[in-house]
This record gives sequence, C-alpha cells and structure tokens, in this order.
Amino acid sequence: MSLSVSWSLAYFPISANEPYDRNGNVYNITRVLTKQDRFDLDAYNAYSPLYLPATYAMTYLLAFALSTCVIVHTLLYHGRSLLNGIKKMKVESDDIHAKLMRNYPEVPEWWYLSAFAVFFGLAVVAVEVWSTNVPVWALLLSLLLPIIYILPSGFIYAMTGQGVRLPFQNIRENVVDLDMQITLNILAQIIPGTLLPGNPMANMVFKAYSVQTLAEATSFIQDLKLGHYIKVPPRATFLVQLVATTLAAFVQVGVKTWIFANVSDICDPLQKSQLTCPHNQVFFTASAVWGLIGPSRQFGPKSIYHPHLYAMVIGVFLPIPFWFWQRRYPDTWFKYISTPVILNGVSAIPPATGINYSSWFAVGFIFQYLIRKRNFAWWSKFNYVLSAALDSGMSLPHVLQ
Repeated sequence: MSLSVSWSLAYFPISANEPYDRNGNVYNITRVLTKQDRFDLDAYNAYSPLYLPATYAMTYLLAFALSTCVIVHTLLYHGRSLLNGIKKMKVESDDIHAKLMRNYPEVPEWWYLSAFAVFFGLAVVAVEVWSTNVPVWALLLSLLLPIIYILPSGFIYAMTGQGVRLPFQNIRENVVDLDMQITLNILAQIIPGTLLPGNPMANMVFKAYSVQTLAEATSFIQDLKLGHYIKVPPRATFLVQLVATTLAAFVQVGVKTWIFANVSDICDPLQKSQLTCPHNQVFFTASAVWGLIGPSRQFGPKSIYHPHLYAMVIGVFLPIPFWFWQRRYPDTWFKYISTPVILNGVSAIPPATGINYSSWFAVGFIFQYLIRKRNFAWWSKFNYVLSAALDSGMSLPHVLQ
C-alpha cells in the first residue's frame, strides 16, 4: 500500500514498456523537448514528472542494489584469485588442455591495441560527423566502465552462466532470452545523465558503447575458452571474431534500415506481423528517464524515486551474511546462493512478462533438476544437444516465414 501511494503505482499498468504522466497517460516526450531536441525545464514543470509502472520501478530498484552487490560479491568470493592474477602468480599446474594449447602462439598485444585504435577512431568519427553531442572524453569514459566490470562479470558468468549483456529481444515473437547477463545499464545511464544532462541522444550513445563493449568482451572471452578446450589456435579465434563482428555491423544496419523502410506500421502496437519493437520502446523509455529528465530530477532529493538510491547501500551488505555463513558451514546449501544472480533475475522485465519466466522455470526445473538428478548419464550426453535443437527449432520457422 505504501509503495502504491508513494510511487502512484495504482494509477498505471503493472507491467508496461512506456512511462506515464500525472494523469495516467503515456508520457508525451515531445512536450518537454526544445526544437533542438534538448530538455525544456519550463515545459517539464508545466506538464508532469515522469512516472514509472510497477515493473520498471522494481527493476530499477534491484538494479541499483546490483551495481554495488556484484563488486562486493566478487571481492569476497574471488578476491584471492583476483589478487593472484594481478601478481601474475601461478596458482595451479597446467592441465592437459593448457599443455596442448602451448603449441600455438598467443595473440600479440599489438593486435588488440591496433583493433582498439581503428575501431575507437571510427567511433570518434561517428559521434563527430553525426550530431550526437557526445564529446570524445565521454566516449573514453564509456569504455572505462566495461574495463572495470569485466573481471567481476567474467567470474560470475563463468560460475553461473550469468554475466554482463543486455537481454536479447526477439523482434518477431517478443520472446526474451532469459540466459541474460548482469548489465551495466544503470551506471551507463547515470554517468552520462549527470555529466551530459538533458541530452537523450548522448545518453543512448554512451550506454550503447559501454554495454555492448562489455557484452562483446564477455563473448570473446567465451569464444577463447571454447577454443581452448577444442584446440583452436588463439589467433584463429581472434581473426574469426574480428571478421564476424565487422560483417555483422554492416549486416545488422542494412537489415534494420531495410525493415524500417519497407515494413508498414513498424513498431506500432497493432502491427499485423507483431513487429511491435518492445525492446526499442524500453530503450527509448530509458533514454527519457536518464538522458532527458535526468537522474537528479528522477532520483535526486525530493524526487519521487529518491528511495531507490538507498538500494545501492543495501547492495553492499547483501552478500556478506551468505559469505560468512558458507565460511562457517562449508557444506551448507548457502554456498550455492549468488546474490548478484538473484538480483539479476528480473532484469529482463520489461519487456519480458510472466510467461517468459514461468516457461524458463518449468524447462529449467525439468531438465536441470529432475532429469539431471534421476538420469545423469542421459543428461550429460543429450541435454546441451537438446538445448541447441530447441533454439534452432524456434529460429527456423521465423526464417521460413
């Protein structure tokens, strides 16, 4: 009841992709924009604060807690490994895979530096030629976040399958991939929203570079690990990833440009082929909350959602009792609890809904618990093959249609 009153949740849908105004209508962003697409404070004061539906409010609340929880969790559970890595200490002997892979030369550091120089130069050209109002220093700052978070996200992803990536939205069926990863969304929006206030375009660009850099870094590490076990030379893995990523950039831009030019009523809620763009709507809403209205008005003192900030403090202390308990009782089931994974569980809402989570839970319970427990030999041999088959079975009809 108190949340419903303080956040006015009773006046809005429980789950929606759009923000709302004080009258319960979808927020009209154009009413608080100048002709230069910048924030108009007088128009904002005359119109309405921006209100969030329940799912948005709770997702942001948990995301604030997650932003600090993931750092503390990593330091507590993996701090020793991090320290050894920084000291370049060899803490274990090479297994057979490592011994065999030493026959292949490693990727030279200048390959990585050259790739960074070329693509960062292209990024600078992009933000300068197209009027994004993103300074180069902000672009550099957007790349600093993934550098900080790659270690904690990598540890958690390796241990649990949950790392740092945006939830994938299937544009045809509105299906969200719940194999999601801990995202940088909050920090990647607070920072540009504070340093570049009233500029939604700059906020979206900053967020895209920050989140996607971390996603690609995690994906590349995953490919290197896979190549390590199937004995693919690291240089071959690097080149394949580089070529594929470059080609994908042109293919994706080309496909999206064609779709928006040739599909009628694209992104309309009543679009006949269900091309309603829910993830695009979520991205747009986030740009309005953080880039246009700004974090100081949306979450600052005396704002509607100011209590959200206290979740960052709570996130610092959440992993501590579980860590102490599993150290005191090493065989307890508490050792399987990962607070970042729990907080990350709802990060796909919105646009995900209950059906996404209920189906995910049902399939996971059957195959990851019942079958694994009762017929481990079958599970070991066929489970991942079945997973790939189900993914392919879902994708092929979309291509054929």
